[in-house]
Amino acid sequence: MRWAWPRWVPICLAVLLVAVAGIAWSSSRLPTQFSALSMGEPDWGSGGAPAGHAPEADGHGRAGHGHAPGNPRSVTSLIADPARPADVRVDLVARQGEVRLADGTTV
Repeated sequence: MRWAWPRWVPICLAVLLVAVAGIAWSSSRLPTQFSALSMGEPDWGSGGAPAGHAPEADGHGRAGHGHAPGNPRSVTSLIADPARPADVRVDLVARQGEVRLADGTTV
């Protein structure tokens, strides 16, 4: 006489397979929270890190984060031609008043 598997054995194996696939899928999902402090690396630019933030003291063992050495440069020195007129001129005016929103609320 031949021994026959009970009918529930293939069903249990299928449930086990689906459970393992579900656990694998769930563990591959993104976490519910991110910390901005744990992502990326600070980019101090060519001027170097501020006092107390030396690149070699960041815990990663990378000095300078791969930046090429250079001279610090002021943003005001990035003007192509100081005598050139502005491309766009805009006058901003601030006023105090009431505004009626689409839902009828007055702010």
